[in-house]
Order: sequence, then C-alpha cells, then structure tokens
Amino acid sequence: MFHLKAIVIERRHVDYGINFFTLKNTMVVKKNYIFLTFVFVFACVLNMQAQSFETDITKVLSQDETVLSFNKNEARNISGILTSGNIKFTSSNGYVRILVADQYGYEKLVYESFPLLAFKEGKDSFELMGFETGKIKDFVPEKVHILISDAIVEHLKITVSGISVPQQAPTASLQARTRTVPLPPTFIDEDTRIKFLIYRLNLKLEASGALWRAGDTPFGRLSYEEKKAMYGGVVPNFKGAEYYIGGIIDVDVPSVRYQKSSYVPDFDWRTRHNATVKGSPYFQNEITGWITPVKDQKSCGSCWAFSAIGAMEAVAKLHKNTTCNFDLSEQELVSCSNAGSCNGGWAASALDYISRKRIQDEMSFPYKAQDRPCSEKGRPRYTIQNAGKELFTPTQDNEFASIEKLKSMLLKSPLAGRIGSWSHAMTLVGYKTIKAGDVVYEHYNTRIVVKPGDPHIGQTVWIFKNSWGENWGDHGFLYAFVNINNMVSSAAPTLPFEYKYNYDWSSKYPPIYSQLISAISKPTPAYDKDNDGYYWWGIGPRPKNLPASAKLEEDSDDSDASIGPMNQYGFPTLLKDYDLYIKDNAEDMGFEPNTTIKNKNFWSAPQVWVRHQKDGIQEHQNPLGGKRNYIYVRVWNRGQKKSPESRVAAFWAKAGTNLQWPEAWTGQMTVENIPVGGTVPNLGIVPPLDPGKSADVPIEWPTPNPEQFSIITNAAVGGDNLWHFCLLLKIADKNDGLTYPNLSDIYSHVSYNNNVVQKNVTIVEVGSGSAYEGAVSVINNFTNKEAYSLDMIELPNAINGSSNTLFDNARVLLRMAPKILSAWNEGGNKGVNIKSTGSPYIQEIVPQNGSLNNIMLKPKDIGLVKLSVNFKTVLPPGSNPEKYTILLRQKDEKGKVVGGETFEIIREPRPVIYPQIIKDENEGKVILSVTGVNEEATYQWFDSNGKMIAEGAEMTCAPTRDETYRVEVTAKKDGYLTSSELFVKAGKGKMKVSPIPVKSELTVSYDLPNGQYELCITGAQNWLNYGKYSIDSTKKEVRINVSHLPQGIYIATITERNGQIKESVKFVKE
Repeated sequence: MFHLKAIVIERRHVDYGINFFTLKNTMVVKKNYIFLTFVFVFACVLNMQAQSFETDITKVLSQDETVLSFNKNEARNISGILTSGNIKFTSSNGYVRILVADQYGYEKLVYESFPLLAFKEGKDSFELMGFETGKIKDFVPEKVHILISDAIVEHLKITVSGISVPQQAPTASLQARTRTVPLPPTFIDEDTRIKFLIYRLNLKLEASGALWRAGDTPFGRLSYEEKKAMYGGVVPNFKGAEYYIGGIIDVDVPSVRYQKSSYVPDFDWRTRHNATVKGSPYFQNEITGWITPVKDQKSCGSCWAFSAIGAMEAVAKLHKNTTCNFDLSEQELVSCSNAGSCNGGWAASALDYISRKRIQDEMSFPYKAQDRPCSEKGRPRYTIQNAGKELFTPTQDNEFASIEKLKSMLLKSPLAGRIGSWSHAMTLVGYKTIKAGDVVYEHYNTRIVVKPGDPHIGQTVWIFKNSWGENWGDHGFLYAFVNINNMVSSAAPTLPFEYKYNYDWSSKYPPIYSQLISAISKPTPAYDKDNDGYYWWGIGPRPKNLPASAKLEEDSDDSDASIGPMNQYGFPTLLKDYDLYIKDNAEDMGFEPNTTIKNKNFWSAPQVWVRHQKDGIQEHQNPLGGKRNYIYVRVWNRGQKKSPESRVAAFWAKAGTNLQWPEAWTGQMTVENIPVGGTVPNLGIVPPLDPGKSADVPIEWPTPNPEQFSIITNAAVGGDNLWHFCLLLKIADKNDGLTYPNLSDIYSHVSYNNNVVQKNVTIVEVGSGSAYEGAVSVINNFTNKEAYSLDMIELPNAINGSSNTLFDNARVLLRMAPKILSAWNEGGNKGVNIKSTGSPYIQEIVPQNGSLNNIMLKPKDIGLVKLSVNFKTVLPPGSNPEKYTILLRQKDEKGKVVGGETFEIIREPRPVIYPQIIKDENEGKVILSVTGVNEEATYQWFDSNGKMIAEGAEMTCAPTRDETYRVEVTAKKDGYLTSSELFVKAGKGKMKVSPIPVKSELTVSYDLPNGQYELCITGAQNWLNYGKYSIDSTKKEVRINVSHLPQGIYIATITERNGQIKESVKFVKE
C-alpha cells in the first residue's frame, strides 16, 4: 500500500500528456483523485487524536543501518509503516531497500528504489510509501532497517501507525527527531501500486532510450519474502527486471568494444529449420520451436534445476530429431541430486547427477515447488541420461574471446546458463547481434527500434528460456546484455544421450506418449524435406542408413532448398542465392511443400488477381471474355541475396475441378475437338528483388472470345455460355527452377513447387445485377472409368460478423448436364445432405458438406455442372455487404481432392418482395395469380407434394382435392428467392364478391368451417391495408362499405386468426 501522494504524481504526469494510460484511464484517475482527497480530509478529521508518530532522520545514510526498533508490547499495536525521503544513486548498479523485520527474520518491503526510478540528476523522491506495510496484520515488527548500495539517502522519515511514541529511541548517531502526527490514510490497493510503479518505470525507460518495457507480471507480484525464499535469503538487484515484458534488458552495461565476430551474427535453437514458422515442414510452435515449453518454478529457488532440465529436454529432442517434447522432472533434481534445493543450487552439478543417475519424466515425479524427500518419486515412464557436461570458463582478461567461446558452444547445443549477478540460472538457447533498425519490441502502440548511434549496436544479446512462467518476459524468454564473466559455469550436456522407457507404460496413456516411445525406441530419423540432397538428422552423429544419394554434410536448414550445410562458425552454404515464390494461400511462406493449405484448397492464390484495366488495384475481377484483361501476380524473394530480373509465364483453362498439368493448360485437352486451354502470349517481367521483398507483376491477357466456343455450351445446364477462366502461373528463371518437376497430379505440382500457383475463383456479386450462377467442368483425366464425387464446403468468414452460413440464408443448387446425370445415375444416385427438387437434373445442397457421390465418368470424359445460389433473406437498405465463400471440390474414389473452384458470393442490400396469391374462378376452374412483385421475376408453382406444376405469374388449375399451392418467385436481377402459399379447397371455390365493379357496398359470400376469421381489404399494387373486419363463420356472407376506397383494384382475403390465408378474391372499385 502507499499514500495518496503517489496518485497526485501520477495525475500530474497524465495531465502533462504522457501517453501511458488511455484517456479512459486518465478520467478514472482524476475521479479517484477527487474522491480520495475527500476521504483523506474526512479521515484526518476523524483521526486527529489517533496514535501515530513520525521519526525524521537527519543523518545522510550511505550504508546498511537499523533506523527504528520496537519492543514486543508496542509492536503488537502497529497497524502500518510508511516511509518518505530522497535518494541519490552514485552508480547504475545502486539500490535502496527499506524493510521491516520481525524477531524471526521474516521481512516486509516498505520501499525499494533503483536508478531506473530516479528522475532528475539520478534522484528519487518518495513520500509516505508502504509497498507491503501500508496495512500490517498478523505481523509483529521488531525493527525497520535500510539496505543501501551505491546510493545516499537524505531526509528519511518513518511514519508508524498504531502507537504515538516509540519506547526505544533511535540511536544518537542517526540524529533523529520523533513527533506525534495524525494517522495517515492507507487507501491504495496492490493493483494500483503495481500500475503506478510500472508507469514510472516505462516513463524512465522511454526517456532513457532503453530497449525494453515493463508490465504487470506474476513474478513482479511475489512478496519480498517469497523472493528471499527463491534466492537463498538474499534478493538480487534485478533493477526492475521483475516487470520485464519484452525487448532487450541491460543486466550489465556492455563493456566490450565492438569487434567483428567470426561467428554467424544470429543463432537461435528455437528457429532452426524455421520451426517457429507456420508452413515449415518442421513447424512446431510459434514461440518455442525446438525448445520445450516454458515452465514456472514458483516460489521455490529451483531455477538451477529448471535451467539444467531445459537444456536436457532440448538436447534430447534435437538428438532424436523429433518434434515430440520430452518433459523431465525438476523435482527429482531438487529432491535427489544434492545439487541444490529450494534455497538455490548449481545447474552444472545437476548435469553431473543426470550423467550418473539418469533423470526421469515429470509425470512420474511431478514438481511440488518444495523440498520433498527423494523417496516420493514414482516408477519412471522413461529416463534420459547424458554422457557428461562441457563447462563454460571465460578466457582470462579477454572478454571478446570469451564471447566467441560461448558462441562456439551454443552452436552445438543449448546450455544450462546462469547470470551470476542475478544469482539466477536459465536455459541459454541463442544469441543475436544488434544492428541499427532492429525492432526489438512491438506491442499494441509501442514499438522500439534500435536507432543509429545506439551504444548497443554490434553487441551480443543472449537469449534465455526463463522459469518464471509464460506471462513474464517475451512469452517466458529473456533477451539480455550480460557481461560474459557473469555467465561463468554455464554448462552444456554432452552426447551421446541414452534413452529408456518402461514397457508396461506404453499402452496406458494418450497418443502423445506413444509418439515419445517411438522417438525413444527407434533409430534417429534423417530427412531431406527440401529436396536439395542434404539431410538433417539432428545433433547426433550421421546415421548409417542414409540413401546412397545423400550428401556427406548435414543440412543446416532442411526447410529451404537454397541453403545447405553450415560451417563451424554457423554460416550456411548458399546452394542458390535467391528463391522466388508466389503464395498459394495467405499463410504460405514459400516452404516446399506448402503444408499450410487448408481444406485442400490449393487454387485460391490470393496474390494473383485479374483486372479489366491496368490499374493495379488489388481486388480480383472475373475475366471478361474476348477482351483485354490484366493479370497481376505478387512475386516474393525468400532467398539470401538479391534476385536478377525474371519472368512469369501464365496459362489459362476453361473452369474445371480437375485441371491437370500440362494437358488442361496447354491446349492438349479438348471438348468436341476444340482446345479448352492455352498459353497467355505475354510474359510478366519480375524486377530484381532484395531478400524478403516482393513486387506486383502485370501480365497483359487478351482472353478468348466465348462465342467461338458456343458449340460446347450445354443447353441442359441453362443460361448463357457461363464461361469462366482459370489461371496457372509459373515463375520462369533458369537458376530457380522447379524443385519437384516430375509430379503427376496438379495438387502436388502446386503445393510442392513454390514458383507455381493455380487461380480458380469466381466472384459473384448478388444484388448488383451480376450473374449468380456458374458452370464448371468435371473431368476424368484417366484412360479408365473412374468414380468421383463433388462436395461443397463453406469457409468461415469474419467479414459477415455473424455465425449465419450461406445455407442458412440461401438455396444452393447443383444442376447437372446430361453426361454428369448419366454418370451419377450409373453410380446409384448416391449423395450426402442433398434434397431432390423434382427435376432429375437438379439437386439441392441442404447444409454445408453436402455431396454428390459415385459419379462414374468414362475415360477422358468432361461434363458440366452449374452452381446456383438463391438468397431467401435480404439485407436491409443501408447494411454492409455480406460475403460468403464456398468451395466446390472434386474428389477421387479414395477421397483425395483433385481440384475445385472457389465461389466468393457477395450480396448487397435489396428491398424485400412480398408476393401474394390471388384466386379467381371462371367456369369451374381456379385461376391463381401473383401480385406484390414490382420487378422482373420468374415464377414456379408447386402442389402439396412439392411437384412443380407450372411456370409464370398466373396458373390455372382444377383441384380434385384440397391443395396448398406454393409459388416461388425468383428475382431476375440477383436470384433473390421468396414464396407464398394458398390453400384451395377441391371443387368450386366458396368465396365470391359482388357486385363487380362495386361503388359503395361489397357483398362477400363464403362457406367456412366453424372458427374465428378476419376479412382484410388490401391494395393489389401498393399492399396498403384498407380495413379489417371480423366475420361470423356461421353466416354465409358479410356486407362492408367500400365507398371510401379510391378507384382501383383490391384484394379481399379471408384469414384465420393465426394469419393462415383461406381464400382471396380480386374486385374492382369504380
């Protein structure tokens, strides 16, 4: 707890425009200040007579001293201790701690300061602060003492609540005065104290140009006594690092002048083979990669055990070349190793224990954060043993040589590291050389970039995996400048490793454990996942069972075909200088193969788009047939050096779901002897690209005229030619060819070669008058009859801001051409989530994941299907457009996706159509017509069985039984679908109106079952309601006055009270 004065300081900084809290938080602080001021005044009035005293120490303090002592009787009454004063630091390593201790040595922190909290001239002024002592309960203070290092303290005041005068006066040497004072308020809670402390820290960090930032962390919230327990009774001077949340921290001020290192500038075991990048064949985790997850030692001083275990887990994993994480027991080291306890220990000694005794898994001896007896460990599920350790010993009087030595060790494996000045051990996983322009911290609106001239440029930053949980630091990791001599006795576990597992355990636990057993029991695998001839087999010796074609050296990056083995200094051999690629999907980073493709949708190519004009706008438009279009493609260089000028070749094909290379794209595939594909005559010119950069490359494309292909249009599919083009693009570069040139199927050809993409996307803008249906080819490329299926899935789309799917809002139909229908009939008309429409050619896909199965296509057969989407709901005027994305995929009989097309359906707001059926009778026949439709539409009529019986806005029928007729109205401009129903009794209609035309009184006759009914009069064109009348079903007619109606056509409708329409009749008002 601390006093209100701190809040006043905070408010002053906010008022001066320091952008740390949001405006909302600033307003809260101001409101709290007014409220607390009121409470403070009120509290002072109430407590003028309360017991409280203040001791003012005149002496300037520069060393540890006891400043107040209490006897037991008075100490029991103490309810709070606060402190005020001024501190001036004399070095960057200084600190001041004011503590209260009881007779057992248990301590509470009154105040702590270090140079980062100092403002002008290295001074820190504080008033009425009580970090852990603002309110004292269940604690009997014996003394107040101060710890000082490289600092002087002036005008120190100690304010004690609960007693008015101390019975033991301060020693004379302190030159102290004591007086009774009003009881100070202690209203500030822990959260506010932490928030204010972090605020002060970040102000100073920003002002000083520091490369890290502070935040609320679990470790920062530990009590002083908990930190003592973790560090053997002496809390290190962390200089604010308890609150570190990212960036690069100065544990020590770098003292080595920049010298050019022989070693690679940056090396991090987490990122080897791009294990932290989605899409890499070695991807494991975006934060930890090859390193096992961050753990939390809690309030036990077992960092040494976590450091050793972290190194053992990582080396065991790398030695076995497995993506499975070993989880070893820190508790065994705490309880059994004699290398330390919860009061501290030595990571190097822990490695000695493991090399003698082995280490067991975490599950069989879980961590308790206590000194538990070794007898509590259970039977191990598996154990691991290292051969020994390699100890890091700095080179005397040569810090640069020492840094080089530690780098050479780190290139071999992670280490059990330590930082002496922190009395803390962590797993050392990598290093980084700082250069101008590096972004070392980025979070929300805070971004720290290393500026030219920064003294850290050229210095080595060490990367540690800490054991203070994932919510401390950069996801649990520390980036720090550390004096190399401060890392003495860091140690690496040495190979070979030996693995054993309990056979009885192997079948009792989840699959992850069977994967571990497989990794433990089988020989270390070797891979060439980038197909460059170099294999990766982990950090052990070269396996003996490699293929004869395998090259001798080990691959330093088996996710990148442009990189080969690395030398002893960590520098990789460049097999090719540059590597150009085009993204198959948004997550594609150019790895071969691309493992980030979802739903086997390899044809989306978001960075390929078509424009009708050469405007460069990145928004895909459907190609216009017989016109000049422009293809745009974004080409990236993921290599190590600048690429030369290159080319992109483009190929087109008529839209299909199984377009194999090269037949479909080079004119070899024909329909009725007409080629339905070809080469785009123009090439795209790729400018030279720096590593990591891209360029948008235009390609002029004169598309074929669809009218030339009208002979292959199938009338059964309907509509116009329904022509649509697909694209395939290939980077043409003599030094950057296909990594996998001989793959037979299009999916492998695209996903395994990063310089090939396919684009098969149709944009459907519903509501703007554009087409809402599209035809695609279904193809059998083989010389045998093959069974295929067509399925449809919808992709989630956050743009809509709704969980509603396309299938919730629309009717989705697949119309088959005769060849496809015949093939489907031959396969038994099988399907999932489909519904008959009454037409054998058309099937409705009911929910997503619907499919037509077992389509038996003849050799080299090509047939057509058409997708139709009719929305049954509308977006109100003024709404934002909604986008739905569905995939139509063709699968072979084994369920493998062989191709597909993407439909991006965008619907705009439109008015609702309210159709109503009107019944007339003429010579014993019933004439049903539709009114209320004020735009061009098509009409389909259905009987009670769902059979379509007529088309058009009017239908004549003579029902022999009671029927419910339904009319479906489809707007021509966008396919919007709505419907209306009317119940018609068999035989002669019962409802009549007279006279027609009518001037003043209308007679409505009817024959209704007993019940409650209403008669409604509405306009036939404007649908305005001109009156509602209750009618008596026991009578046969009702007369109503219509003299007030304007001249025109009206509808008289009888409805039940639940709104169900019984009958409707038109009449004319003169």
